[in-house]
Amino acid sequence: MFSSLRHFDMTKYFGIWYQIERNHSFPGLGGKCWTQTYYPDAHVAGKSKLRMEYHDFLINNKLVTELEIYQLFRNDPATLTSTLFGLPITAEHYQVLSTDYTNYAVEWRCEERGIFQHRESLWILSRRPYPKPWILEEARSVVTELGLKVSKLKQVSQDCYLPSRTHQYSQPF
Repeated sequence: MFSSLRHFDMTKYFGIWYQIERNHSFPGLGGKCWTQTYYPDAHVAGKSKLRMEYHDFLINNKLVTELEIYQLFRNDPATLTSTLFGLPITAEHYQVLSTDYTNYAVEWRCEERGIFQHRESLWILSRRPYPKPWILEEARSVVTELGLKVSKLKQVSQDCYLPSRTHQYSQPF
């Protein structure tokens, strides 16, 4: 694990994040137009939720998953734990390695599950589906400084957020 952001503020992190680039070793996790929306749980103080949305590649269906998010470690507030349906067996830890809260975030997860099972995931997120180049460069420089490989990142299509071409105006006859 990396050293944490000691002053990570979950409240500032709330809101929508667009996946811009990612590397993950979870087969079958395709799709496009991935978003991650963090928000406070309305029923449990101190707990948060994560709503992940994306469109599948085959028929462009929008799929949604909602996870519960916990900050279990007081001394490491940037390490988040997600669970599906609150089931402890589904718990996975990941870290916010860097964020400026308004432009970019870098999230990372690494799991060791035995001698031959190593899974690593890395995400560059932005508050906009098409961030300005300097924002992406800043996030990539963080990845490089941490010794992670930018070359393994793949761009996530955000074409669902392009202006529609079907709304063209026509003149009546």
